[in-house]
Amino acid sequence: MKEEEDEDTKDMDANAESVIERCSNLVEAKYLMQHLFNYSLEQSVSATKFEAANKACEARIEQLVQQSYINEQLLSTVIEGDRNTASEMVDALESSHGSSSKKNLTRTPSTISTTGDYEETSGRKMRTRTAAVDELLYPSSDSNTHSVIDGGRNENEEKKERRSRNSLLVPLPIITSFTRNSRERATVTGVPLRPKQIGGDRRSKEGRIVAARGDERSGKRLTRTHTLEGHTKAILCVDSSEERLITGSKDRSAKVWDLQRSLEMYTFNQHPNNVTAVKLVPHSHLALTLSLHQVRVWDLRSSICVKVLQSSGQIVDGDGGQVGSRQNTIPFMEQIVNAIAVDPMGKLVFTSFKDEVKIWNLEKNGAYGKLLSASHSSQSEVSCLSIAPSTSFSSGYQVLTGSRDHYVKLYEVPSDGSTIAQASVEFSPPHYDNVTAVLPMKKYIFTASKDKNIMKFNQVDMKRDHLELNAHSNYIQCLTSMRLEGDDSVLVSACKEGTIKLWDVENTRRITLIEQINTAHGDSINELSSNSSLLFSASSDQTVGFWRAAASY
Repeated sequence: MKEEEDEDTKDMDANAESVIERCSNLVEAKYLMQHLFNYSLEQSVSATKFEAANKACEARIEQLVQQSYINEQLLSTVIEGDRNTASEMVDALESSHGSSSKKNLTRTPSTISTTGDYEETSGRKMRTRTAAVDELLYPSSDSNTHSVIDGGRNENEEKKERRSRNSLLVPLPIITSFTRNSRERATVTGVPLRPKQIGGDRRSKEGRIVAARGDERSGKRLTRTHTLEGHTKAILCVDSSEERLITGSKDRSAKVWDLQRSLEMYTFNQHPNNVTAVKLVPHSHLALTLSLHQVRVWDLRSSICVKVLQSSGQIVDGDGGQVGSRQNTIPFMEQIVNAIAVDPMGKLVFTSFKDEVKIWNLEKNGAYGKLLSASHSSQSEVSCLSIAPSTSFSSGYQVLTGSRDHYVKLYEVPSDGSTIAQASVEFSPPHYDNVTAVLPMKKYIFTASKDKNIMKFNQVDMKRDHLELNAHSNYIQCLTSMRLEGDDSVLVSACKEGTIKLWDVENTRRITLIEQINTAHGDSINELSSNSSLLFSASSDQTVGFWRAAASY
């Protein structure tokens, strides 16, 4: 076998040498060598990954074998203890029934002496049959496993003894089986009918959208109209369309809301940890929720999870199995996904993990591309994503990434997502802290960071037009755009202390503050979203604020 492998290696070397010798120039040879080197590197990495996976599986199998052996020992110990306990219970029952029978016999000797049984049984001991453990644990009303006394008793006494014995036993809980797609296993809570919720002891209260109170803050240009309530912990993310709203929370749930009727539609509870990002897929009936290393794809027509996108590139059909208590560990070969984005046509999904971005094609049901080196260090992570129409491809997209090492980069991606690309633009100068938001807005790109600054870049020359120092007094968490009554679109920013600010970005080269709402929420504002008429602010105070542009000011 080894000799055959050596011969194959020699043949491959000879073929490679002959191909290189036929090269017409040095550039062609360099090109071939580069591709050969990349192929060898990919194969070696794949082999290393498979070897590591095999070792992990072997270790897991050995662990399961040891655990099975321990469980068998514990089970045998428990069964032996139950058998001893059952014997003691039977002896106690026999002694109690024996004494009561003797008392009855001494009181009515004439009745029993007519049968002749009393004289026959009085001269010897009563013989009983010891009940088995299963008979004591699972009593049956028509069972014949009760104690039998030589000499016999009438049927009424036997029934009394059986009832007395059964009263000492604690009935076990009834476990009903269900199929994988049964209603009892549904992962969604609807408004008219509330199926069983998945997720251990979590209790999700029914949501509501109520009119804003008079003490809630509003501004001259922006008015608080409604407040969304329903989550039991901080709301981390929000996304909106003209008809629907979706929210994600630290309570491990995501909720879908009907904006036309102001009602909660569904609650998606099956998440391993905090729901850190949510998206409504345009031109479809799909929604995305992100938790740890999984992006779940939900069909809003049937309110079920249709597939799970793993950070490793695998796609799991269905809901991926029941999720129990909160998980804080990541499976082998998986990475935490930090951000997701969807293209305007609803065909491509972008997910970031570490310093890379994976491109998923929902129509082809697979991962077909990757964006490399989104941060300067492999130890850093991509913290935010945004999508805009491409200026290079007629039907492609520009993907903007912000990373924890302060940099913002731009990638050109074709419409089908089938590419492995490096950044085409790196915006300079960088921020001084983690980039928290990137927003393409007409011919400009706006970036925000934990350094409290907002930068404005021009998409024509990709250079910075303006730096707004200390735009907020605390970390800037999010950016979005909104159209005011009679005005062009304005930039909206929110920070960790709950303040919302509106900026004029079109009439001057600088960005000018036109509205500031202090304490718009009682806690940090984690994300903003908007449609054609409303602005939505998700906060750690467990609410979402609905804001509408004032008719006059």
